[in-house]
Amino acid sequence: MSGEYPPISCKELKAILSYLGFAFNSQKGSHEHWVLIKNNKKYKVTVDCPKAPLRKR
Repeated sequence: MSGEYPPISCKELKAILSYLGFAFNSQKGSHEHWVLIKNNKKYKVTVDCPKAPLRKR
């Protein structure tokens, strides 16, 4: 086992973000912005789907 994770698709990543409570906020070009507000803190994730498959580096 190499220790690397297999790449995930953009669809899988969006499903994971949604499961964690993130909500789609906006899109600029190919970049989608997902936001989670928890305990009065705002967490923002930017997803660039055309760069999929996504993998850990």
